[in-house]
Amino acid sequence: MNLWIASRYVSWMLYAGALMIASCMDAKYQEIPDICHAQLLASGVLGIAAGRVTFAEAAAGILIIGFLCLILSLWRDGLGGGDVKLIGAASFCVGIRISAYALVLSLTSAIVYVLLRKIVHKEKGEAVALAPFLSAGYCLFYFY
Repeated sequence: MNLWIASRYVSWMLYAGALMIASCMDAKYQEIPDICHAQLLASGVLGIAAGRVTFAEAAAGILIIGFLCLILSLWRDGLGGGDVKLIGAASFCVGIRISAYALVLSLTSAIVYVLLRKIVHKEKGEAVALAPFLSAGYCLFYFY
């Protein structure tokens, strides 16, 4: 197996593993470990080396999408620092265009989940882990 193919596989394993860990930890403890963000950044570097995404797309993903999410988190409560870092790091892996699609799907599914939960259980104001929704959206669009 040549180095190019190996870097694509390792990149995918780091990417999927980081998102799985982030989802489980956020769902259970409402916290995303920093190792997940580091894994995603390493996956992005390998993805750039393998030609999966260009450096310009990756840089635009982390800078533009990450910055917009940071501004949103400062403006409205609900999007935590771990979620912002997760979005930025995952956007570095897939680039800005795919990141936009993944975010729309992730946030739409999270909103639907919260609305259904309020209707069925009549719950108010409980925190919802966003990482599982983000992970699902970013994984679905990884190979796009």
